[in-house]
This record gives sequence, C-alpha cells and structure tokens, in this order.
Amino acid sequence: MVRHSGVLMHSAITLIHSGRTLIHSAIGQHSAGDAIQCALSQRVPPSGSSQPTSPVYITPSAKLLKPFYWAAAIIAGLIFFYSNNHGADLYWLLILPAGIVAWTLARHLRLRYTKLLVAGDQLKYETGILSRSVRTMELSKVQDVVVDQTFMDRILSLGTITIQTAGETSRLSMSGIENPQQVAEYILAARK
Repeated sequence: MVRHSGVLMHSAITLIHSGRTLIHSAIGQHSAGDAIQCALSQRVPPSGSSQPTSPVYITPSAKLLKPFYWAAAIIAGLIFFYSNNHGADLYWLLILPAGIVAWTLARHLRLRYTKLLVAGDQLKYETGILSRSVRTMELSKVQDVVVDQTFMDRILSLGTITIQTAGETSRLSMSGIENPQQVAEYILAARK
C-alpha cells in the first residue's frame, strides 16, 4: 500500500511539473530584465539615428505563481498519503489541488497574453486571450515613467510601471514587471 502511494505521489508531481514546463515554454525562459538588459546594450540606436530597433516584449512576471504549484503538489501528496495509509477514501479531495492548478494555469495564460511591446517609435500595450485590446502610443509622447514598488516587490525585484503621455488624460499601468527600473530606463531611452 505504501509503495502504491509513492507511485501516485510521483505521478502527481510529474503532472504538475509537466504543466509548469509547458507554461514556461509558452511564456519563454527569459525574464523581462534579461530582454531589457540585452536591448539596452545592443538594440537602442543613438539619438537621431533612423535605424529601426528590434522589438522588445515586456511581460508581467509569473514568479508569484510558483508557490501555488508547490501547494497543489503538497496537498495532492498529503491526500494520497493519508488515503493509502489510513484506508480512507479521500480521493474526492483531489478537487482542491486540481482547482488550485486550474486557477494558476488560468492566471499564467492571462499573464502570457498581457504584454508591452516597444518597437521602433511606438509603444503597444496588448491584453486579452479571447477578446483582444491593443493600445498604441508614440514613444515621443511619453513624458514620464513612474516605478512603484512595495516592500515585498522590492524583495522579489518586481514592481508596477506607469507610463504618462503628453496630451492624454489616461495613464498606462502594468504591474508585476520584473526589474521595473530597467524597464523604465529602457522606455525613456527608446523615446529619444
């Protein structure tokens, strides 16, 4: 009976790990900070240059979702262990870790389909999975980029960037950005 529990636990962890691997391959392995660092060192043309730059995608980080995968694996393991060792049929409780994984995957998809694109002289904010919303603005109209970080954001190197443009009353905010100060500096450098 204990051996059966180990096999089931291994299967549950493998399933969750493969789901994480699938999501990571879908969203890419590189963080926004890596892309920005590469862009700052190689792609930003000097002021007055007419060379087109390669587009840079900035996406929210999925750092805060990893503990939910672990929680689902631990809860599933505890359910398997208790059910197999105590003879109780508690497999129906697997609905809880399945719900946690489903919520986390939905959140991952939402993060995957939210991006800020800096290309040429334009800044595009795209969001949505089934219905899509795209907001485009000229980089030359960007007046200020504000970085807000809570104490926990600073520990995790995350933050919220708010882009303020000339002539518009609305602002564009994007939270969960990794290395937000580098992102802000890149946007300000790219507008020139």
